[in-house]
Amino acid sequence: MNPLRHTWRLIPLLAIAVLAVQPATLVRADTTPGAAKTEHKTSFAGNASITAKVKTALLADKITPGMKIDVDTNSGVVTLSGQVDNQTQKDRAAAIAAKTKGVTQVINHLTIKPNIPGKRKAGTVLNDAAITAKVKSGLLADKTAPGMKINVDTVKGIVTLSGEVDTAAQKQSSEAVAKKVKGVQGVINHLTVKTTPKPK
Repeated sequence: MNPLRHTWRLIPLLAIAVLAVQPATLVRADTTPGAAKTEHKTSFAGNASITAKVKTALLADKITPGMKIDVDTNSGVVTLSGQVDNQTQKDRAAAIAAKTKGVTQVINHLTIKPNIPGKRKAGTVLNDAAITAKVKSGLLADKTAPGMKINVDTVKGIVTLSGEVDTAAQKQSSEAVAKKVKGVQGVINHLTVKTTPKPK
């Protein structure tokens, strides 16, 4: 048998093997703008999925008032805002969020509803409801305050604002809007300013 002839037969097979390996290497090293956009969309979808899971768990829980709690997720960091009735509900909400798959950190901005002594009469309750509606309308109409993100609660003319805003200016503007509403006896500003997670 001629060894040289055998060697020449192996060369085409080696060339095919090399070509077959190259595409796999290119896929792993893909840094095109399209790939970056896909990764960004996946990250956005992941945050939305986490928010949905946390909100669903809060609504299903018998202790936490899920309807009163706002949930926001950024890079796996969950921020809870809104107003609850007591410390137990606040702690419970944070624990539920922390147990959710994909959550890396929980920022608990929940506030506890102030306890104002004395029962409210029917007329007072109706008046408080009217004040709440007027404050909410004022916030929605204001150019600075993000009305959709702010929770408003009124007890005996005392208005409590809760939720998360983007800037300190929005927090101050929201309080100013509430104070101008007729019938408001005082404003408790529990609004929190959104924090930006530190880059890893």
